Amino acid sequence: MATKKLVPIKIADVTNNCPKCYSADLKLTFYQKHIFRRFSKRITNEITNEVQCKTCNEKIYPIDWTPELEQVISYYYRAAKPEKPMISYKPIFYILVLVFLGSIAGLIYLIQSGVITIWPE
Repeated sequence: MATKKLVPIKIADVTNNCPKCYSADLKLTFYQKHIFRRFSKRITNEITNEVQCKTCNEKIYPIDWTPELEQVISYYYRAAKPEKPMISYKPIFYILVLVFLGSIAGLIYLIQSGVITIWPE
C-alpha cells in the first residue's frame, strides 16, 4: 500500500487581508507530493498550496481569494523551488533483484550441467 505525504517546500508569511476576519496575517504554504511504497519512493511534480489565517485559524479556499491575494500566491508559486521528480528504490528492491537473478543463473547452471532435465529423453 502506498502512503502519500505532502512535504512543505515553501512557507511564507503574507500581509494580505484575510477575507473572513480582515486581519493582515496570513500564512502561505506550498507542498510537494511524495509517495512512499514498499520498494520505492517517488517524488511527484504535483504542487499544492494552502492559505491559512493566523488570527482566526481558518483555511482560505480559492473561491474566497481576492485578486491581490491571487497575485501574491502566483508570485510565491514561481519562487517555490520543488525537488526534481524522481523515483528512488530502497535497498530491499536491489536485494530481491539480485536474489531473482541469482536463482535464474543457478537454474540455468543446473540445466546445463544435466542435474535438471526439462525434456525427458
